[in-house]
This record gives sequence, structure tokens and C-alpha cells, in this order.
Amino acid sequence: MELRSALFIIGLVVIVIIAVITYRKAHSKPFSLKGRSGKDDFLLNPRTDEVDPLFAPGASASRADIDLSMTPEPEPVDEVVSIPVNEDVDVALTEGLAEYQKDSDLSGSGISIETESDDIPVLTPIESEDESVIKSELTEEGRTLDLELKAQPSRRDHRPEKSIDYVALIRGSQPIMRDQALSVYRQHEYNMEKASYIYGFNIINGLWCDLEHEQASGEYRDICLAIQLADAEGSISDSELHRFSQMSLAVAEELERPILFSLDHDEALAYARDLDRFCAETDLLVIFNLIARSERGFSMRAVHREVEKLGLVYSADNIYQRIHIDADGHTEVLYSLANMFKPGILSKDDDAANTSGLSLFMQVTTISHPADVYSDMIEDVALLTRRLNGILVDQERRPLNEEGLSKIHRKIVDISRRMESRGIQPGGQIAHRLY
Repeated sequence: MELRSALFIIGLVVIVIIAVITYRKAHSKPFSLKGRSGKDDFLLNPRTDEVDPLFAPGASASRADIDLSMTPEPEPVDEVVSIPVNEDVDVALTEGLAEYQKDSDLSGSGISIETESDDIPVLTPIESEDESVIKSELTEEGRTLDLELKAQPSRRDHRPEKSIDYVALIRGSQPIMRDQALSVYRQHEYNMEKASYIYGFNIINGLWCDLEHEQASGEYRDICLAIQLADAEGSISDSELHRFSQMSLAVAEELERPILFSLDHDEALAYARDLDRFCAETDLLVIFNLIARSERGFSMRAVHREVEKLGLVYSADNIYQRIHIDADGHTEVLYSLANMFKPGILSKDDDAANTSGLSLFMQVTTISHPADVYSDMIEDVALLTRRLNGILVDQERRPLNEEGLSKIHRKIVDISRRMESRGIQPGGQIAHRLY
């Protein structure tokens, strides 16, 4: 009689579980990932949600290597079934199962009854020793795979810089190979004096890529040509801008696609001249000179000793540099120290040599956080002035005091703010292209 009751209760539990699972599957919504469309969708719907490079912010944004749309949707997995205790019959059923577990040997059946904090019984499978080992091995393999995936470097989005480039955008709905666009571009690119670029929108990873550095097998939907409007040599000329426009039109004609320019010809020339004027106003090289009080000057031996105490690095150019290495391993020269007199080197071959003065200098626009770097350079200058018994002067050899140093600091802060307001980060990629 007891066995018959137990079998009846187990059968009832199984029926309840099956009913719950069936109900959930019937009323559940399919799981989907919201992301960029796959390759076929790109061809059918050429206007997806990618940012137009003509109107995108100047800074390039990084994206993940794996397109979410290419990730398969996971199938729903029923790991644990919980039975809520809301009615008397459910309470009776729970008590009956618990009582039966006490009196019967269910250890070999693969079923265990656990009670959560809110007294809701949960049916979970009992793992055998072999199953535990297998699951542990799978977990370790998953961790290893996860580490390998994370170790892969993520690709960057390469696109024109809106703040300094003149852009020609060639739209399309069908993919083209890299060399199909490059062939026409290379026929004209050598005529350009300013830096010019050609980009393609990769339909597989959803990134803009520099076609000059991409594999020939890549497929691209939209093509974008760009030329820098100003650099350290000045603004782009009328004739060169015209040549670039003609080259862009030739590429569009070869691809049989429409073309759109970011500005008209006269607007681009005016913007280029304004950009060049801005660069001339903000381009600042700070130079301090440290001259010796003694007629004998500074001994090279003392100079090398005291400068190296400050942590400056002796470079291949035979001068000293303050170096900063960021988390990605990129090296940045913050400021330099050289001989005040030509050819400017601080030779280590002759310790008996002397020099009458030293020069410290920094390029404000091409270093990160220039105001902070300036403060650090002032500290080093003050130490060298005291240790070498020198006098700090400006380029006109006029002594520098606290007021003069503060005035330079305020000017550096003002330049940094003006650059940032124009979308140019001091020490950033755009700044290095301009100055």
C-alpha cells in the first residue's frame, strides 16, 4: 500500500512538472539580440544605424570584434523547476514528498528535494561523481576559451576626422572589393601634397577601415575619401582641393555610385584657412634657458649626473628627454633638455668638456595634459638651477621669476581649452597631424 501511494505521488509530481514546462514554452517569447544586421541585411538595407562619417564626432570610437547580429540566438534551457506554494493542496503535496523522502530510498533515482529560504521546494538532479568531473572539465575549458577570446585585440574604427578633413562619401548598396576602389585612387593620389586617405565600410564587422592597410579579400559597401585641410605647412591650396575633388569624382564614376562632399569648394577653402590661422595662434614651444653663473660654465660630468638623477632619459639624439609610457605601451616625449649652443648635443665622450648653458623645451599642443607637464618641468628646472648653480632666463636671456612662469602657465591652460573646444585634444592624434 505504501509503495502504491509513493508511486502515485511521484507520478503526480511528474505530471505537474510537465504541465509547468509546457505552459512556459507556450507563453514564452523568443530571445533576440538587438544589434547590427548581418551581411545579407546590409545588402538589402543599405541604410543601417552606423554613424555617417561626414557628421560623426571627431574622435573615433572603438567597437567589439564580434558583431552581435552574427551571434546565434541561444535556445531556452530548463535547468530548475520551482513549484510555488499558494494552495493547501500544494502544501499537502510538498509535505507528502518530504515524508516520502524520509521513509524511502531515493538516492539512486537521481532526484533530490531542496527547500529555498521562502519554503519553495525545488526539484534538482543529483550529480554522480562522473558527471561532476565532466562538468568541472567543461567549466575549465570554458574559462580557457574565454581568456583566449579576451586576449584578442579589438579592432578600431578608422574614419575621417571631421574637424580637419574634407570628405567625399561614395554610397552604395552592393559590396565591392578593396582593389576596385584603390586602383582609381592610386592613379591620382600621388598628385596630393596634403595627407589623403581612402576608407571603406566593412560589411562583415561593421567598421570603417583604412583601405591602404586592409587585405585585398575584404568587401566594402560605402567608400570615403578624405584630405587634410591644413597642417604645419599651411592650408590646402585651391588647385589641390580641386584635384582632390576630381579624383573623388573619378572613383565614384568607376564604381557607378553617387557622391556627396562634406562642404562645397569655397566653404572648404575658407574652413582650411581658418583652421590654419587657429593652429598658428595656438602653436607654442616653451623654452627655458639655464645659464651658468661661473665663467667656466657647467661641466658635462655634473650635467649628466644631475640630469640623470631627475630620471630623464638619454636619447639617440644625444639629448635628454622626459618620457611617459602609457598603459598600452605608447611612448610620449614630454619635454627635452639639450645644450644651449649648436649643435645642441650633450656628448658623453668628453666628461672634461663644459657648456655655458642648457635649454629645456616642450611642445604644448602635441603632449597630453600640457599644463601638468609644464609644472613638472618647472620643478626639474628649479632643482637643476640650484644644483648646478645657474640662472633661469627666457629666450632673450632675461631672468624668469614666479610672475613670468605663472603667465606662461595661464597661456598653456588657455591654449588647451581652445583646442578642446574645437574638438582637438592636446597630444591626441589630430593634434599630431596638425602641428
